[in-house]
Amino acid sequence: MLNGKRIHFIGVAGTGMSALAYICAEKGYEVSGSDIQENISTIRLKSKGVKIYRGHSPEHINDVDVVVVSSAIPPDNEEYVYAKSKNIPILHRSDLLAELTKEKKSIIVGGAHGKTTTTSMIALVLENNKTDPTIIVGGELEDIGGNAKLGSGEYLVAEGDESDGSILKLNPYILVVTNIDNDHLDYYENIENIKSTFLKVIEKVPEDGYVLLNLDCKNIRDIIGKIKDKKYYTYGFSNADFTADNIVLNSSGSEFDVYFRNVKLGRVKLKVPGRHNILNSLSAIGISYILGLDFEQTIKALEKFHGVQRRIQFKGVIENDVLVFDDYGHHPTEILATLETLRLYNRRLVVVFQPHRYTRTYFLSKEIADALSLSDVVILMEIYSAGEKPIPGVSSRNIYDEIKKKYPELEIYLVNDIVEAATKVKSVLRDGDLLLTLGAGNVWKVGEALLAQGKKDVNVEYSQ
Repeated sequence: MLNGKRIHFIGVAGTGMSALAYICAEKGYEVSGSDIQENISTIRLKSKGVKIYRGHSPEHINDVDVVVVSSAIPPDNEEYVYAKSKNIPILHRSDLLAELTKEKKSIIVGGAHGKTTTTSMIALVLENNKTDPTIIVGGELEDIGGNAKLGSGEYLVAEGDESDGSILKLNPYILVVTNIDNDHLDYYENIENIKSTFLKVIEKVPEDGYVLLNLDCKNIRDIIGKIKDKKYYTYGFSNADFTADNIVLNSSGSEFDVYFRNVKLGRVKLKVPGRHNILNSLSAIGISYILGLDFEQTIKALEKFHGVQRRIQFKGVIENDVLVFDDYGHHPTEILATLETLRLYNRRLVVVFQPHRYTRTYFLSKEIADALSLSDVVILMEIYSAGEKPIPGVSSRNIYDEIKKKYPELEIYLVNDIVEAATKVKSVLRDGDLLLTLGAGNVWKVGEALLAQGKKDVNVEYSQ
């Protein structure tokens, strides 16, 4: 796969980087990595014999053959600068993933939202059908004990990152497109450029491969007529090849009948709630159908799917019967899906939201405000930059002002940090509330702090 035996990952604690480091270690490479933080991923890598360095230093890469970086690594990182000065080959994370996707029949999941859950469901379906896939997923999947697994089977299941166009490097045998939305506009500038990118990825699917598309997404419907000479199926709640009907939604999951072109295949039960998860499962059922897998084993896999960490994850119960949930959502579409699902609990909804990136806040403040209006109380933390430089005039106040203008009755507060957020939460919580920490940054620590102070025994009724 790579020229050289020793591979070093700069920023190895990141989800995508740690998954690739794990796969490389499993393949027998001598792997090392560095990061400013340690987490469950680096601990897992250490258990595989990976040398993990805390912090960055040129000394860490003196004897390596290849360095791997992600887009999150700034060009002035001292290990990156040193590697360039010594002419050590430097690979972007997506280049390494692209190499892996050449080795097997790769099922790539792309789209603005739902990639991680969809990839996880597909992976579990393939696992349950004993195909022993290689899995690279963007979240912690309890069912495989982490975010990566090297399998001996012919399939690889992975997420494709469209945020920087790097999905174009991958080599899908089957491409799943969950949706196309107005995200990452700092890179794409407009939705038409995003549609164009997905059409280019679809063109990469080989003659004997397949495309699976969410027909409920208008932007996908816009491009279907432009797909030439590719075999494709659709899924969605109406007029699609794979559809769901007789749906029962509740706070602990859902049930529905699944149909393929109006022929009932069976009834599916999910332990993860929300209509968006029914859509995710329809794509997994579609993959199972395309590959000719056993349907009973497929629905058994979906029935035991417990979800992915930080996706409407139930964290516990604190005093006064307050439920604590956490979710990674940060785009308006994701926020809306999460809040609509948690409304099924019929509790007052207190949301601590941490906006993600200055650019997304700049482009989508109004849409974020609209999505958050489903809350009863909103506590806004400052923006999690994810390495972006601040944009003058852009802050959480942009969202705050939109909400005050359009939803003046909504209770909303601005806070500066986690401590202030936790203090405000304690002051506004009432008996029986549902507290949600929401965002891609470290907002989850607010819930953890409250749970550490007064966690009660987990009530299995709420566990997912």
